[in-house]
Amino acid sequence: MHDTGSVQVATVIDSAAAPSRFGYRIDLPEASSLVLRDGGAAVIDDATGEVLGSFAAPWAKDSSGKDVPTRYELDGQTLTQVVDHDSSFAYPVVADPTYTTYVSYLSRAQVVTMYNGLKGLSSACSVAPIPWPASIACLGLAPAAQVEKAYWNKWRLKVTYYNCGFNYCSYTTYTAVP
Repeated sequence: MHDTGSVQVATVIDSAAAPSRFGYRIDLPEASSLVLRDGGAAVIDDATGEVLGSFAAPWAKDSSGKDVPTRYELDGQTLTQVVDHDSSFAYPVVADPTYTTYVSYLSRAQVVTMYNGLKGLSSACSVAPIPWPASIACLGLAPAAQVEKAYWNKWRLKVTYYNCGFNYCSYTTYTAVP
């Protein structure tokens, strides 16, 4: 996983006899869909249409740097990278699906709402619809220390949801930022 929130999976294909299809079952958040889009794929919130994360257009190269034709196919929650390799390419061939999460910033007003909610001074989180990921914070999952730090310094809150699409690495971080 990179600091940018992207997860890179390098698949090494050793010979022309190796498989050409590499399926990745995606653990989708509730009420979201996986769709092919702009040569890549995206995880979309079904209610808002918001992009929760995206797979960049796939690429594959042989050991001499020559591009190898590749594409994604989708079957439910399984994203498959198809690499059209054959004996005309120099092996190994490397194929790469890369998934990127999105960083969002909660405004000063949203920080105040969260702070008041954490302190029990307001039930603002239940009064007005708040877009994801602020709604996650309203459930009390944001570290209170970061919310308080942002509140007292009159800063914003940086929210990064690392949903790499695989079961073992999804998480959210909250950081108070000027």
